[in-house]
Amino acid sequence: MSVPQADTPMMRQFNAIKREHPDKLLFYRMGDFYEMFGDDAIVGAKVLQIALTSRNKNKSLPMCGVPYRAYEQYLNKLTAAGYKVAICEQMEDPAKAQGLVARDVVRVVTPGTTVSPQLIDPSRNHYLLAINVVLRSQCLGIAFADLSTGEFEVAEFNLYETHRFYDFLAQLTPQEILLTQSRSEAESQFLEELVQRMTQLLDKENISDSRSAVSSEKEASFTDGQVFPSTGLFNFIDPYHFDPEATQRNLKAHFETLNLSGFGVDDLPHGISAAGALLRYLEETQKCDLSHFTALRRHAFEKTMLLDEATVANLELFESQSGVRKHTLYHILNHTQTPMGARLFRQWLRQPLLDIEEINQRFDSIEEFRINFMLCEKFRESLNSIQDLPRIMGRIILPVVGVNDLVALRESLEPVQKLPTYLTELQSPLLKKIAEKFDPLTDLLELLNQRLLENPSFKLREGGFIAAGVSAELDELRDISRNSKQFLNEMLLRERERTGISSLKISFNKVFGYYLEVSNVHKTSVPEDYIRKQTLVNAERYITADLKEFEEKILTAEERIGELEYELFQQLKTDLNTNIRRVQQTAQDIAVADALAGLAYVAEHYHYVRPSLHPLQAPRKLFLKDSRHPVIEQIELGEVFVPNDLDLVETKCRIMLITGPNMAGKSTYMRQVALNILMAQCGSFIPASRAELSVVDRIFTRVG
Repeated sequence: MSVPQADTPMMRQFNAIKREHPDKLLFYRMGDFYEMFGDDAIVGAKVLQIALTSRNKNKSLPMCGVPYRAYEQYLNKLTAAGYKVAICEQMEDPAKAQGLVARDVVRVVTPGTTVSPQLIDPSRNHYLLAINVVLRSQCLGIAFADLSTGEFEVAEFNLYETHRFYDFLAQLTPQEILLTQSRSEAESQFLEELVQRMTQLLDKENISDSRSAVSSEKEASFTDGQVFPSTGLFNFIDPYHFDPEATQRNLKAHFETLNLSGFGVDDLPHGISAAGALLRYLEETQKCDLSHFTALRRHAFEKTMLLDEATVANLELFESQSGVRKHTLYHILNHTQTPMGARLFRQWLRQPLLDIEEINQRFDSIEEFRINFMLCEKFRESLNSIQDLPRIMGRIILPVVGVNDLVALRESLEPVQKLPTYLTELQSPLLKKIAEKFDPLTDLLELLNQRLLENPSFKLREGGFIAAGVSAELDELRDISRNSKQFLNEMLLRERERTGISSLKISFNKVFGYYLEVSNVHKTSVPEDYIRKQTLVNAERYITADLKEFEEKILTAEERIGELEYELFQQLKTDLNTNIRRVQQTAQDIAVADALAGLAYVAEHYHYVRPSLHPLQAPRKLFLKDSRHPVIEQIELGEVFVPNDLDLVETKCRIMLITGPNMAGKSTYMRQVALNILMAQCGSFIPASRAELSVVDRIFTRVG
């Protein structure tokens, strides 16, 4: 980092703050703009395509700026380009400050911690990943979290099974990865190999990033090394952040527990250390309450099938081999109506189940929705108006919340009130369990209706969004602001009646403000509480305590309205935050029901059937009658897809050899068998007229 050289109090303040954040672009608040100086300005101007200017005549101090009121669009561009941005705010009113305005960093936005709706895909999680490398224990402890939703999970991998870690990494596709700075030559070598392999998986367009990331890590180890604003997936942090005792203390303090036993993670010490480091990183960057992280969950590998990246790519689950998402299994099967439903269904498709009982519970729910298809369609229609509840609550917790987020929550809770009507009619075990504990959050909807105007302004600092009746002071200020002349006339009439002076006048000037004017003829009738301010040739001018109080109110009404509404907004935000667990649980219940209803829609419209499943321990069997490829049959190719059969039984036929000319459909047949099995273990009905399938614990494909 080249420190901008300018010997002024402001630049000394900028440099002091910049030294604390050398690898970040610093948005330095100056009035109505966020300014950048030095290297930050050069990088910022290039990425944002804005003018690069200079603060001094010899142009030795480059600078550029973005408007405070529209900074988010510029911040999003920088974050999308991979940069970390520290937002430095004015901590006091410049008009009241004595000397230099106090400033401090209030939030750091990074690729893994952005919650901007413009940058994060509503249908997938936006993960930040922390990796704890412990060579002496031959273990990788990991933790991953989605700041936008509050999901927080932990796991561990042995170093001899790093292939499982890489497969899981490809599944997560984290936007930012935290690693410890190396403490030995062996650790440096391992980290370099780890970073290179992760880069190949996650950043195929920029393989050189792995080398630059390790170089940056080495530079960060030297206190006198220059560090420039940098991009990339990887962020190397102090090893102390992974210290077992410190991380345990941090996690227990956050969750307000005596220990972590209730989360079932006691046997994952290295994963816990990664979780503690990740939480501390979020606390240091967000600098606010993170109460939407309500639990630490153990990732249950033993309950799901791990799909390697080659299988995911060859089966075209989420992206076709041509690089588009349209002709993929996820695109065909995903008929969810809510963002949280879409994210959950993506997880189901990426992590097929191994337990037959769980799979059959999903089958039962789909079958019931399909039998009651009119009810299913009404249910799905109600879901269509529900926005992203977990991410709305995530923004309400964080400093980025706006009035529009509260309005979005209110608009989403209104259709939620209809859902119990539909859920109570369903009797399949999974849906019945949801119906019995479903919380429609009626009290929160009433709270929002009570506190917010029907058509509120979205200008947080200017007011115009709090409803009447919430605050007596606010109602009075609004009344004064709208009806100041009427107030003055009423006061004048009261004073004329009280004093008997019919010629009494209320006037205003810039010197005295509002005053009462009494002609000399009536000055003997002036009450004792009148305070003389000015003597004229023919009259006296007075003020009263009531008149000065009114003057103060009317002159400061608009400013006070904005301040008071902001205070009431913060109180409403606090009231909502205390209900975060309830909202998250309701959102999870909606997501499950949404995913199941979507699969019922698919089964009905695409003529899928319920497969019969055999457990892992039973004799192996794969029987498919009139099986179809779920994706290809939906593509307009000008002809009907020809179904195929499959009959593999452990006792008589365990393997098939498929032959035929090029383009005869060999690969399609192999893929459709794998896809049918995968769909079944996700809990979906499948494209066939009849199916009996043994549960499998892995699927391997190298097709094409």
